[in-house]
Amino acid sequence: MAPGVVCKLLPQRGGSRPVNHSLTYFHYVRLPRSALLGSLDKPEDPRAAFFHNISRVAVGTIAIGSLGIPALQMSSFIAARYSQRRTIVNSAGERKPIIEFWTQKAPIVTAVARAFVMKAMHDKAVSLFLDPSLDYRVRHAIASIMKVVMIQHAQEAHLTLSERCGAQGLFEVNQLNAMHADMRGTAIAEGDLLGISVRLATELLLGRYEIPHTSDENSLLYKHEAGMFAELREHLHEIKNHRSVAYDRLVLPDSVPLVQAIGHRIAYDAAVAAGVDACLVDLYVATCIKLDPAWYLEELGIKRTAQKEMESSAIDAVYERLEEYLEKMDVESYVSAPLISDTAWNDYVRSLETFGDSTANVSKRHVPCSAGIVAKASFLSQSSSHI
Repeated sequence: MAPGVVCKLLPQRGGSRPVNHSLTYFHYVRLPRSALLGSLDKPEDPRAAFFHNISRVAVGTIAIGSLGIPALQMSSFIAARYSQRRTIVNSAGERKPIIEFWTQKAPIVTAVARAFVMKAMHDKAVSLFLDPSLDYRVRHAIASIMKVVMIQHAQEAHLTLSERCGAQGLFEVNQLNAMHADMRGTAIAEGDLLGISVRLATELLLGRYEIPHTSDENSLLYKHEAGMFAELREHLHEIKNHRSVAYDRLVLPDSVPLVQAIGHRIAYDAAVAAGVDACLVDLYVATCIKLDPAWYLEELGIKRTAQKEMESSAIDAVYERLEEYLEKMDVESYVSAPLISDTAWNDYVRSLETFGDSTANVSKRHVPCSAGIVAKASFLSQSSSHI
């Protein structure tokens, strides 16, 4: 290390293995002029100069937010294949894959729909981000909005789908838990979600700049976005000062929901413009409505039963084409989770450290045995291999 520089290696993050982290200390280390960002002259607007000097952070924001797409694709594919493979025996003695249960198929097809819509949003966000005619603050805002929405959908999918895979969802080898841990770091890196949302929401409410307008003012998601803006601007008008205690209490808690609402609308507009299948877009809209059902009831009169029916119809439509969409995502070659097939699972079980009779074939469902304790032990070992 250079003189005066001390680095302390931190332990690995729980459940995640991205890169090493450390604490770095500088003790009376002199920096050359070339190490400083920007000019040494005092700027007329220090705040604007600061954000201009760190503007490259926005590149990292949009880049790291893009990880939400493969996260949704991978998690939905893994959960779908597991749920098609895992079966239960019904009262008639017939085997039935658990994906046929509504509680299993709904979160899977929701993640699939969001994966396709997020891909369209990503393409739109990148095109806006690269547009030199846009104010750099708007481009940074687009990057922030995309990251907030991508992480929101990806993390919900990781948690829900991991639970839908039962005990196997807890193990790092099946990828879901590890992806969730990685995305927790992503949510903080290149701009913490809450921090960038507070700043962005405040600047938009103060009218310092505007996000590109919707292409469909009749869409439900745009009406939700506009409604949130109207409500929070009314608070701001009454409060007067955005640095007051009242603003901190009444407006800041809605910063993330406001940014998410903007992002949901942008995602919808992008998906429609990109020609994403209507059933996927419909399901995306229905699941976004579920995030704030009270607003849609209070402001648009869409009752809870109607909201559920919208979601149910969309889920049925996407589920009918699930295999098609799983193939289109083209992520199977990146999946190493053994729970997606019997072959992969049996190979994985054979690779585990073994105690006891290593000649016993524990990869088959039924192992002949006599009775008593031996039979019970055999049954337990077979059950555990198909958890």
